Amino acid sequence: MANSLVPPAPGPLFLIGELHIPIGLMIMCGIVVGFFTISAGYLFSVWANKKWPAIQLRDSLDAKLEDLKLISEKADKHLPDLTISLLPILIPLVLIISDTVITNLTKGGSSLTEWPVLNQFFAGIQFLGDKNIAIVIGGIVALLVMVKNKKKKEESLTPFVQAALMSGGGIILITAAGGTFGGMLQQSGISAKIAGMTSGYQMALIPMAFFITAIVRTAQGSATVALITASGILSGMASQADLTFNPVYIALAIGCGAKLVPWMNDAGFWIFCKLTDLTEKEALKTVSPLLTVMGLTGLIVILIGAKLFPLI
Repeated sequence: MANSLVPPAPGPLFLIGELHIPIGLMIMCGIVVGFFTISAGYLFSVWANKKWPAIQLRDSLDAKLEDLKLISEKADKHLPDLTISLLPILIPLVLIISDTVITNLTKGGSSLTEWPVLNQFFAGIQFLGDKNIAIVIGGIVALLVMVKNKKKKEESLTPFVQAALMSGGGIILITAAGGTFGGMLQQSGISAKIAGMTSGYQMALIPMAFFITAIVRTAQGSATVALITASGILSGMASQADLTFNPVYIALAIGCGAKLVPWMNDAGFWIFCKLTDLTEKEALKTVSPLLTVMGLTGLIVILIGAKLFPLI
């Protein structure tokens, strides 16, 4: 759920740019909606575990049960401390949220304090809290943690960095292609037409955003591409329609719609299959309905939230 709801994941990061949503607001609202969705997922998992026969752990080609047991019994002293392990995530998160708070407190060009030194410090935090700079800092911290905890001092970091860059390059290509497609959709005027069609019943925009994303996700498999495509169709809503609720609810609906319906054309589906050694039939019976329940729960929570807490 965090991959579709909480920046700095690529999909939500693209959404906030297209819909002009403060990143801190998206993080906080994404966490709240995510709490309800993962709670629904947990309850569904408990029910499914009682109802369906157990699937036993199996040996796989690259991870035998014997090897997994040895890894799990590894002494804590050979592992990095939990706090250090979380630093690459916590540092960018704290910087981004701090930037959002300071920006909101200094709207209209007012100074936060009467002391120039403190104002310069806050300006520095805002600079470091830019989402691009904060993520780069997180990447540097992750490299430092990796250097400190290498198995062998002479072991090179090159293979790890290459793998990370290859993965990041793929995300950049997908985002760029999706952004181009979204730009074409905006030029077609579809946003203005949707705004006119739904002017009398704007709450319909939320389920519309959800189901458009779900259709794209089911058809082509990638949650990120589905997020980008739906944002291209609906990005005009923030400026062309006089919304009675904050556009963050549309972004959250797009994020939840991107969870439906994972199957064989989805890379994440195969990650589940390969890491757990499930068969395709077993994954379709467990993973697909699980994410569908979580996505639909998110839609219900978003509709209630937009009605009770419009945030405008």
